[in-house]
Formats: sequence, structure tokens, C-alpha cells
Amino acid sequence: MKSRSLFNYIYAIYSLYELRYGKVLLNNYGYSPTEITKENALQLQFYTELMKAGEVSQTDALNICEVGCGQGHGGIYLLNNILSDKCQFTGLEGSDVAFLYCKFKHRKQKNARFILNRQGVPSPDNYFDVFISLETGIPRDDEQLKEIYRSLKPSGAFIFYETYDMAHDSEPDAQLKNAGFNIVKKTNVTANILGSMVEDNGRKLKYLSKLWFLPKKTQTYLGNYWGMVDSKKFEIYSNNHRNGFIYVITKPAV
Repeated sequence: MKSRSLFNYIYAIYSLYELRYGKVLLNNYGYSPTEITKENALQLQFYTELMKAGEVSQTDALNICEVGCGQGHGGIYLLNNILSDKCQFTGLEGSDVAFLYCKFKHRKQKNARFILNRQGVPSPDNYFDVFISLETGIPRDDEQLKEIYRSLKPSGAFIFYETYDMAHDSEPDAQLKNAGFNIVKKTNVTANILGSMVEDNGRKLKYLSKLWFLPKKTQTYLGNYWGMVDSKKFEIYSNNHRNGFIYVITKPAV
């Protein structure tokens, strides 16, 4: 409940910010370098990197699901810029505010649907070609891993970014293997995340300056949440206490 309330609060701030300033905020640290020229280029690059890592086809008609899709901007970017227009995108989100935002903001996107969902995957067995997620904690949730495994087509892929405490998260890969997945690729992208935090710091400072009306404690929390260069979050990444990885795991063919 605490997590749900927290993300409702964060996405309420994001939605109000967009309403006031016409600027969309994406909820990941970003990935550097990028050649994307759109707003939130570094954050959108992360979605491109997931597609590259999984060697996802740009021409096939795929069913793709993002677990923890937030405000849906990443998935919509993939549909409109990377993937075939024959693809179908499903965004699962546990925040009521983010879900309502998706339903309104992306209502004209015919090949996308959004589902308010806090547990499980509402689909038949062997339905999705690709699952994606960005630091949702899902890869460490046994029940959610079972659901993804059930819903993923044979030889389908789950492509995700997750971070680990390098001193205390012992054998994170064992949980994935115990769920039945094969680990095809695991890439440490901590340097790319740090590069993005540094490169994007000025833009985030401008965001915070426009949120002057929020309590100081909330501004400090957002600065840390965004990984700004003077934050504790940035420090634990730069000191190598926490590392981020892009994984590609697959469901073995029957």
C-alpha cells in the first residue's frame, strides 16, 4: 500500500507538471549516449537499448507487454518509432494515477491498451512474444516471475533492467533460473546510467526549480529519486555499491 500511495503521489506531480508546463516526465534514469532528439531522449534511449539487447524484430507483428509501464510514454515511443505498426502493446500499471493518465493520454493509440494491475498478468498462457520492464523489482518477485513465464510464448523473451546491491544481493540470477528461465544475456550498464545522470542533471534542476511550491522534503526526495549528481542515489552508483544490468531471459521452447 505504501508503494502504491507513493507512486500515485509521484505520478500526480508528473501529471500536474505536464498540465502546467507542457513537458512530459519519464520515470527512469536514462541511458547515455543517445542520438534521439526528442524531449526525454536519454529516458527513451533506455527503451531502445532493451530492444537492441533482445534483438527484437522491427518488422514482425509482436505482442509486447510492459510490466510497470508508468505513464506509457516508453511503450508508445517504441510503437511509433522502433517496432512494426502491426505490433500490439499492453501496459500493466499498479498506480491508479498513472493508469488513468495512460487511458486519457494514449486513448487514440489503436494498437495499445493499458490495464490497472497489481499482481499477475491478465492474459492467456503463451500469449506474449516479449515482456519488458525497467527497475520494477518484478525479477525478484517469484509470483510475478511465474506469471510472466506462464504468459510468455515458448522461445519468447523477457527483457528488463534491474539494479542490485553488490554487497547484499547474493545470487540474483538463481531466482530467474529457479523460475525456469534461461539467461541469454546480462550486461552491466552502470556507466551508461551514471553518464545519463550527469548529462541530464541540468534539465532536472530546471524541473525542480519549477516545483518550488513543493515541501523541501519532497524536493529533496525527488532529487534523490531522479539520481541527481548531489544525491545519495548518484553516490551509491558512482561508488559501485549498486550496479544496473540489462537482462535478456527466455522461456525454453517445448
